[in-house]
Amino acid sequence: MLLTQISRSRLVRLHMIRRRLFFTSQSQANTTVCYPSYSSPQYKQTVESSAAEAVNLGNLDNGAAFIKEGLTLDDASSAPSGSSRAARRGIVDATLCEKYASFTASKGDGMSDVSALTSSECFDLFLSQCETNSGNQIALLASRLLEVLKRDEAPECLSYAIKALVRLQQAKVAYPEMLDYVSERVSVLNTSQLADFTSVCYAGGLRSKHHLDIAYRECLSRLSEFDLSQLMRVLRSLSYFSYEYRAVFEKAHGGLKGELTNLSQDDLLMLLNVCKTLHKEGDFMGFRDRILDHILRDIDHYPQRFLLNCLAHLTRGRRTQTGGRFVSQVLQNTKECEREFENMKVTALVPIMQCIELWRIRMSHLTTILNILADRVKEIAYSRNLGLWAEIYNVIYSTWWFSPQFMKAAADHIIAEPQILHRVSSHQLVRVLQTFYKLRFYHKESYRNLLSAIMQDFDGIRGRLNVVCEAVLAAADASIEYPELYEACLNEISTSLADMDLHNCTSPLETLESRNLWPRNVITSTWAFAVMGYQSDPRFTVLLQTLGHPCIYEYKHQQSVILMALEAVESSLVNGNQVELCESLMETYGDAMRSQEERASDILPYDVDPEDSMRDHVDSKITFSQCQEAHFHKGRMRATKHISDILYHLGRRDVLVRVAPHYNSPYLIDICFSNESKKGIVLYSGRELMRDAVEGKWSVVETGSTRLKRYILAKTGWKVVEIGCGEWSQLQNPIDRKQFIRAALENLDITC
Repeated sequence: MLLTQISRSRLVRLHMIRRRLFFTSQSQANTTVCYPSYSSPQYKQTVESSAAEAVNLGNLDNGAAFIKEGLTLDDASSAPSGSSRAARRGIVDATLCEKYASFTASKGDGMSDVSALTSSECFDLFLSQCETNSGNQIALLASRLLEVLKRDEAPECLSYAIKALVRLQQAKVAYPEMLDYVSERVSVLNTSQLADFTSVCYAGGLRSKHHLDIAYRECLSRLSEFDLSQLMRVLRSLSYFSYEYRAVFEKAHGGLKGELTNLSQDDLLMLLNVCKTLHKEGDFMGFRDRILDHILRDIDHYPQRFLLNCLAHLTRGRRTQTGGRFVSQVLQNTKECEREFENMKVTALVPIMQCIELWRIRMSHLTTILNILADRVKEIAYSRNLGLWAEIYNVIYSTWWFSPQFMKAAADHIIAEPQILHRVSSHQLVRVLQTFYKLRFYHKESYRNLLSAIMQDFDGIRGRLNVVCEAVLAAADASIEYPELYEACLNEISTSLADMDLHNCTSPLETLESRNLWPRNVITSTWAFAVMGYQSDPRFTVLLQTLGHPCIYEYKHQQSVILMALEAVESSLVNGNQVELCESLMETYGDAMRSQEERASDILPYDVDPEDSMRDHVDSKITFSQCQEAHFHKGRMRATKHISDILYHLGRRDVLVRVAPHYNSPYLIDICFSNESKKGIVLYSGRELMRDAVEGKWSVVETGSTRLKRYILAKTGWKVVEIGCGEWSQLQNPIDRKQFIRAALENLDITC
């Protein structure tokens, strides 16, 4: 009957097994190996015991039935999987095999009078077979072992269970029942066993997180009992959830300060990572500096790769002198750093960029790293860290660091791929768009791809009005036509401002901030819609009326923001929309601009953290934006002087420079002819220019600023010739410059 219960395929497999079977009979003298014939009683007994195991236990590939005849589990399991398992070894004592066979038979037949395995014997059998069998067979052995451990409840059972868990972890087999068994008895574990158990729970990931919680509570109560090696194993196992388990690190880090010399490099990296996570908790910044100071004292004996890995954990927290000195010394050897950068993964390079971003030290390394990332941009695009490419743009945005190689490579292989853009949130896409805006990098297809992805997930930013305003500002600044986005943004902003009713509000600024909107956002979004020609739209009037509220114009804006307000208001004024309101706003923001110029020297470039011990190094510096504007201003003034000198030599004595069309005008006519009616030369620089996507040169003049400027000057009757400062700087020959000016005068119908 037993044979009839086995399928034909099982019989074929049994015949295959027969060719590999060998029986071990042990004696004190020697071991004999014999091969039974098909008609022998031994072969029949083997087949029947295999059938019984398959029927009663449901283990189709179980070799345990053959152990009754003296086989090992390896020999039985090698049969169904072919020659790949035939070479496995691990002979077990025949008596032990017979006991296990009897034990499994008793489980199947319900017999209770069969001699059972002891916990020690079952554990030995488990160890001998767990490295050579499949996961299902290992789990079966573990279940048998757990039954024996529960039955015996001997003092050594917990030790066997811990060791079995370690072996299961090495075999990558999950068996939560064994974890449950140990968790129920965690209080009786010794410190070594508790450290092992904590490590096993951590290795199980989220599947064993509830067991790790139990281990954490026990470790916290017995932390003083661990020696240093056990303590580090425990901390390493809890480090992934260091914020949730911060109590154990707060309790342990005080004693570790005196043991830093006894810690390995991996231990130091782990502790630095914990300090980064807990930088707002307790004295972890002091502990971080203690670790860095320990490394600095013997920095020449550490490998460069380890030191660079340390930088990856210095991306958060307060900047200190010790930390700054460490970052500076690690990045001091440029050639060695570049060699290591070439061999590091892209996922390891990005944290180093973030470290340089935070500390603002040795920033020239950003060029090296970005060039490497440009060459390996496909690794970034298809990294398992889906937001890795967005983190790179965050660093670029924060540091203003322009790398034409990376920007071009990313535009071709990341921004051009919709499936990559949709891996991150629309909020992150707006930050990438802001990076393009901040660097003045013009790549029309990238702008359109980003705007399309943002529009498809517009609900993701709808609740954050400042993000909506930044998106529309970047799009309008590059003069990108995308009506769907502008309509959605204008509806959202105008509706929200109307609902706020700031003119009848007791705390208008707090009301704005409660909706994630700031005075600057109101001005920049008004300017953006003015660029795109929405001056006659009733929704645009809501924005103009908001500009007239004291909480907007009394706010301390940068001069560039005040100029944007004047440009937006004047564009509406020349269009004949809300004339009285616009005239009032021109006076208001004109006064604000002049007041800003008077007190410009008294304004700090940016706010500085009072707890930042490095503030003395940055207080006296101007921002990158201010530095860039100063360079543009110098270039524009230099070009103005060159042109005026050429005109003087051409016989024009009516040349005026830097003339404002009217008192509150945001614009200046760089070269004006007093004998001509509203004719002049306008030089484009600063935010009126953008970098091209080929070489990164300031050659793109078709921007939102120039579009609005042309509109206003044309509406007010001015006829001007436009010259980009970058275009002018390329004319090095005086003869070429003179011919260029002659052609400009001909376009203005002016004779020399």
